[in-house]
Amino acid sequence: MLKIGICDDDPETRRVLHSFCERFFGKGQCGISHYASGEEFLEKGGGEPDILLLDIEMEGMDGIQVKDILQRQKEEVRIIFVTSHKELAAEGYGKYVFGFLVKPFDYGQFEQKLRPVEEDLRQEERHVALKMNGTGRRIRMSAVCYIEADGKYVRFHLETGERPPYDERSIGTWERELAGSDFAMSHKSCLVNLAWVREIRDADLLLKNGGTVRVSRRMKAGFKERYRTYMLRSAR
Repeated sequence: MLKIGICDDDPETRRVLHSFCERFFGKGQCGISHYASGEEFLEKGGGEPDILLLDIEMEGMDGIQVKDILQRQKEEVRIIFVTSHKELAAEGYGKYVFGFLVKPFDYGQFEQKLRPVEEDLRQEERHVALKMNGTGRRIRMSAVCYIEADGKYVRFHLETGERPPYDERSIGTWERELAGSDFAMSHKSCLVNLAWVREIRDADLLLKNGGTVRVSRRMKAGFKERYRTYMLRSAR
C-alpha cells in the first residue's frame, strides 16, 4: 500500500491534506500518517513514506532541514512542500522535491502537484529485463542514469556506480522502448534519464551523481527542450 506522510504543525492543514489524499488516491488505498513537527517525523517516520507533504515553516526543525537530512540519508521520499511564503520554496529544491503548495490552496492545486509524483511512482515501479548471452537481469528504470551504446550492444549505467551491465539490444531499440518516458537522447550513443541531469553544459551533461554524459551539438536543442518540459512538469 502507498504510504503518505503529512508533516505540518497546523492540525487543520493536516486534516485538509489528509482528505485531499483520500480523494486523489481513493479512501483506503493509502496509509496516511500525521506528524506535528520535523523532529516527530524523523523520530517516528520509520519505513519512510513514499510521499511526504512537508511544511517549510515549523517551530524547531523546519522542512528544509528535514529534506536535507533525508537526502543525506539517501532516502527516496518524494516531497511536496507546503508553505505560506512562495519565496521560501526556492531553498527546497532537490532530487526528490516535486514542487510546493502555497497556502491557502484548493483541491485543484493539490491534484496538479500530485500528478507528477504519481507518474514518478509508476516510473520507479517499472522494471526491464536485460538480456545478454542467454542470461537475464531485472533493472529498476529509475536507478538507470543513462544507457550508452557499446558496439551493437548497450551498457546500463546505474546509480550504484557498479560495473555497467550489458544488454544485447541496440540503443535505437531502447529509444523506442522508452518512448514517452523521461529518457531522452543526448547523443546518438547516449539515452539519458532526465531525472538524473543536474546541468546542461557546452559539450556534456553534469549528472546528479557527479558523472558526465556527452551531448551533441545536433541533439542539444531537442534535449534542452525535453529537459525544460520535464522540469516544468516536476515543479508544478
